Amino acid sequence: MNVTTAIMRFGELPPPTHRLKPLLRAPRLLPRLMIKADSQEGLDLSRLPRHTYSFLEYLLALCQIHLGRLDEAEAIIAEMARRFPADVLGLPLRALVAVRRGDAAEADRQIQITERDGTRYGHYHHLQYDVACVHALLGRKEQALAWLTAAARNGYPCGSHFERDEFLDPLRGMEGFGKLVADLRTESEGYARLYAELQRTGEEEP
Repeated sequence: MNVTTAIMRFGELPPPTHRLKPLLRAPRLLPRLMIKADSQEGLDLSRLPRHTYSFLEYLLALCQIHLGRLDEAEAIIAEMARRFPADVLGLPLRALVAVRRGDAAEADRQIQITERDGTRYGHYHHLQYDVACVHALLGRKEQALAWLTAAARNGYPCGSHFERDEFLDPLRGMEGFGKLVADLRTESEGYARLYAELQRTGEEEP
């Protein structure tokens, strides 16, 4: 699997694609998390060419959090705040770091800040998803499911990713979680059938 495919499977491919070049030039540095391997090799940030698109910083920090490298994640989040002071992508990441460190009070404080300031971001669904993960890790299943559903309905209907993300493990077995994933799968299959039909129609036209 190449890096572009890995990022697309992980979540969203940030447009335009030329902004992925720093990762495309260093595919071996992508965390194994994103290609579903067992290695904990992670990412050597000192060797990664720098870029100017904050979503890539967000992805790198998120991967470090998943790998348990919280100091590295915090360093990236701090850099995001320095280079992109108006950016809000780092807000829920701080909550994830806090919950991984066992600081529920700080996680809640960052959730409040995310709710207050995060909606100005056009892709708020990413922040909603991260908050869902925070609530799940804190054992707040109903709150987690509510935020996850909101993220799905607000532009992040990635049921297959929901099923793979270990941060959502506490939701496994919940009827509501199973129904959400099933509904998203049905919706996705419907769009796939529509796309295939439109392709056939286009090929049949003279």
